[in-house]
Amino acid sequence: MKSKFLAVFAFVLPVLAVAQSDTEIQFWSEVGAKRDLSKHWNASVAVHYRYAPYAFSLDRAIVEAQIAQKVNKRWKRSLEVRNYTMYTPRTEETALDQRLRLRYSAERSFNKVHGDLSVRAALQHRLPLVGGGNQRTTLRLRTSYEYPVPNFKWDPEFQVEYLHDLNNNFERCMRVGIGSGRRLVLGKGSLGYFYERNFTNTDPHRHVLQWSYTLM
Repeated sequence: MKSKFLAVFAFVLPVLAVAQSDTEIQFWSEVGAKRDLSKHWNASVAVHYRYAPYAFSLDRAIVEAQIAQKVNKRWKRSLEVRNYTMYTPRTEETALDQRLRLRYSAERSFNKVHGDLSVRAALQHRLPLVGGGNQRTTLRLRTSYEYPVPNFKWDPEFQVEYLHDLNNNFERCMRVGIGSGRRLVLGKGSLGYFYERNFTNTDPHRHVLQWSYTLM
């Protein structure tokens, strides 16, 4: 199972990344905190900053709150709300557009493989609060696999995710990435990279470098 998954991942990534135009680089960061409410429930808050390639300027800031439930050994679900502040450059000034996003997700893990394999389905809805933008309802399907490396604290995690806009077909894209995380002082830190291939002409393709720290 693990060899097949790694082989598919190794094949998909170069196919998506080859011969692409209109590709940009972004840097995403996240700082948050997570707390267990009970044996099966936990809550978390986080702040995200995303930087655009032009002059390494701030593209958007995100405030997030989430509540999650561990239903049983294989299933968990979560509800998340985000507020986006979009820094949109214009001719003489920068506009601060506001958007709200709600997301519900369910995730199933598989324990009959070597490593941690999981599949997640999520449905999210985004609507503009201030400024421009469109309402979007998006379906997200993600598969992730964490491969345990003996005597190594940064186990690699491979992810493939597909996003599909259910309204006006504004967004259809696939993300293929790799990352790793480990326990640090009072929390957990992670580093990662993913390539986003957009199948519509509404957004450019992206190389995204990301890091996060969660106080636990």
